[in-house]
Amino acid sequence: MFIDVIGASNKMPLTLGSGNKEMHPLLLSLTNIHTNICMKATSHTFTLTTYLPIPKFLKVSSAVQLVLSACVYHFVISTVMQNLKVAEKNGVIISDSNGLL
Repeated sequence: MFIDVIGASNKMPLTLGSGNKEMHPLLLSLTNIHTNICMKATSHTFTLTTYLPIPKFLKVSSAVQLVLSACVYHFVISTVMQNLKVAEKNGVIISDSNGLL
């Protein structure tokens, strides 16, 4: 059986006391959860995996800013997803809701 993972992210403010800093929370869920359940906020089907930074580089043009930001984003995503990459390559045994392997 194959299990697909879906990711979601949206910019959010941390706090006003931190100098109006913002980050992107990375949320993960499984694609085999029915849409009616998955899209309800109270169902807790998405789990917070990490916060993605929103880098700001000094003294660079906007085009270079976009390229550098994309590089940071892809590096962080690649690092966070390392275990999923290993699981995809080698496969893993997981338990179901009844504890069976």
